[in-house]
Amino acid sequence: SPRQSKKKNSMELKAFVGTWNLSGRDPPKDLGYFIPVGLYDIYMIGTQECGASIEESILTNYTTRWEAQLMGIFSEDYVRVDSTYMVALHGIVFIRKALAQHLSQVEKSYVPTGFVNLVGNKGGIGLSFTLGKSSILFITSHFHAFVDKVELRNADFHSIEQRLPMRKSSNGPKACSDRFDFTFWAGDLNYRCLCNRAIADTLLRDNNIEPLL
Repeated sequence: SPRQSKKKNSMELKAFVGTWNLSGRDPPKDLGYFIPVGLYDIYMIGTQECGASIEESILTNYTTRWEAQLMGIFSEDYVRVDSTYMVALHGIVFIRKALAQHLSQVEKSYVPTGFVNLVGNKGGIGLSFTLGKSSILFITSHFHAFVDKVELRNADFHSIEQRLPMRKSSNGPKACSDRFDFTFWAGDLNYRCLCNRAIADTLLRDNNIEPLL
């Protein structure tokens, strides 16, 4: 639950950000190992290709069942802030019901970075709001794949940073993450670690991240 901060009239909140590329498969019925409901004040759940491939999602919105499943696992202590999607990208945010009275300025948008920056098979979606006096932005993204496409992945990031329109002004920061007090960026970024899985797992277990970067 929210904790009173040392600063007057402020609270310390815990946020959970989860991202999952399901590669077109349906989500499992039990999401308990993925989403620790009840331990956090704010939840952002981002998915890529959840229940449908990119190709299928271009023609049909498959997010209704997924949102219904998520609504079912959050107790009456939480409320849905909003959700947003673009092709096979989806993001949804929940907050504790007790915080809802402090919520304002909810916005959402999307940035396609696929073919000529028009096709939404790759790109990012954003959902932002103000909670109390703090502005918060959540981004879910899906960057270009394949080992040799590092420059395209970097371009995906910069394009989303510059083109997400929320709270953009002519004399304000150009990068969307600089327009908010807190920005949480998640997704299938598709950057590669140049080692095999066994080595990567060992380094992660040892909390030895540096060789992977």
